[in-house]
Amino acid sequence: MLSVKDEDGDQYQNSDEDDAPGDFSALWFKLGGGLDFSFTDHIYLRGDLLYGLRLANTFENDMVDSIGSAADPKTLLGHGLEVKIAVGYRF
Repeated sequence: MLSVKDEDGDQYQNSDEDDAPGDFSALWFKLGGGLDFSFTDHIYLRGDLLYGLRLANTFENDMVDSIGSAADPKTLLGHGLEVKIAVGYRF
């Protein structure tokens, strides 16, 4: 992320009171595959299917820390399926 503002238009500040939009960035691990289907010598259709797992970002970890140990909060892995279809032209 390059910029994060709250609903009042103020720049997001992390627990160190630094402007840190990168706190919302997350690391994804994705696995999948794709296929190309040729229609002519030049035109093809490409399909991709990916499944990914996302680690908690800094903002989520800071929120868990701010809640405290009484509620025993935990972050969860994010996950998702990505399906893409594209038309291509070979030169």
